[in-house]
Amino acid sequence: MENSFDKKASSWDDNTRRLKLIDDVTDVIIREMPLQKSHRILDYGCGTGLLGFRMIDHIGEITFCDTSAGMLEQVKKKQETLGYQNVTICQADLTTDDIPGSFDFIFSMLVLHHVENIEALLKRFHSKLNPEGIFCWIDLDEEDGSFHSGEPMPHLGFSKKNSETVLLEAGLEPIFYSSEITTRKEVAIGYKDFRIFVLAARK
Repeated sequence: MENSFDKKASSWDDNTRRLKLIDDVTDVIIREMPLQKSHRILDYGCGTGLLGFRMIDHIGEITFCDTSAGMLEQVKKKQETLGYQNVTICQADLTTDDIPGSFDFIFSMLVLHHVENIEALLKRFHSKLNPEGIFCWIDLDEEDGSFHSGEPMPHLGFSKKNSETVLLEAGLEPIFYSSEITTRKEVAIGYKDFRIFVLAARK
């Protein structure tokens, strides 16, 4: 069954707004997260690997995981072009599937607002983290639905209070929150700025 993101994969990295957002998020992560060369990382909902490949020189191993075969094909091409050996690629939906291994960090960017049952997914993240492991959640602050041009979404972003509450319920203790990043996107009435948060929580 074709994933809706498969058709978007080949041109995903052509979006300059997306690339700028990745740069801004990477800056916050590198500045604030205690990444180490010994760490095993999971980039869940990785897309074409834009975020993970930005961090790859700061960590030990990385698993790129997505439900879209098309996106993972782009990850594979990047791996082959760049020559990284510390990369694992897997197609899975952690709401229903499992993947081998455990991780020191799990990153997920602009993914959870697409997920109906985020509570179940967060509990799965908890189970895949090593003791003291950190989940880093990058997503939309609460918005009016215009980010996806009115396309129905399970969640129209997340408030700080609600996101921290669901993390605590999953056994993850919030340790860092930033909403300093904005991204400007074209919507039906012109251009609009959307706030992006980076929230880290420890097992």
